[in-house]
Amino acid sequence: MEEKDEITKFVEKANDPQWWRNISDELNNKNVRLSKGDLQMILRIRQGKVADKNFRMDDPSFQIEYEHKELIHPF
Repeated sequence: MEEKDEITKFVEKANDPQWWRNISDELNNKNVRLSKGDLQMILRIRQGKVADKNFRMDDPSFQIEYEHKELIHPF
């Protein structure tokens, strides 16, 4: 990805009111604009909630089962 100088970045910010939604994806070598859903997911994660608002922790299908064994080291 081509590195931009500070003046170019400043002009792009001045012309785009949604500049704060842009992130650079270095793995795929492109710039990405975050959607409203992406921003809501990030907000939920920062608040310590589950990322997907439709996920129900009290759902019986979501159960972590483990076998209790005497272990040398505690978890």
